[in-house]
Amino acid sequence: AGIWSIYIPVRPKAVQSVRAGNGSFFPDPKVRKWKNQIRPFIEAACKGRKPSKLPMQITSIVYMFKAPQGTPKNLLRFIKSGGIVPYIGCADITDNLAKGLVDTCAGLVFENDKMIWHICDAMKVYGLVDGIKIVFEETPDVIMIDGKPPTGGPQGDSLF
Repeated sequence: AGIWSIYIPVRPKAVQSVRAGNGSFFPDPKVRKWKNQIRPFIEAACKGRKPSKLPMQITSIVYMFKAPQGTPKNLLRFIKSGGIVPYIGCADITDNLAKGLVDTCAGLVFENDKMIWHICDAMKVYGLVDGIKIVFEETPDVIMIDGKPPTGGPQGDSLF
């Protein structure tokens, strides 16, 4: 199965799908600007690869928010050594953080975001810098609604 591992050195942003105004819907200009910031990093990670046509899962997403000035040096050393310090500085849970990211990956990592069927291990943490680490994995052996795996392979695992 194909695996796409992408690092984006940009501050994560929670994204609402659309913004309403006077009964109409339009993309938020700040969201468009943020997506344009992250797109080149996604394109670079996908260079030479075609978007997947297979079902995919996101095996991990780490949203890193730069530790604020004044963070104790021992805590910065802990973070640098791989220690996890939860970030609770924004009210949005990880699904709103994933929306804009996954939208921007459409057409590059996968053909359409409807192919994403599973997101696991998403977390918000403090880091030495802002950034996002995301790993996508093709899952060709999952059973589709027609009862057949997309590649004719094994029939996958049961949830229950």
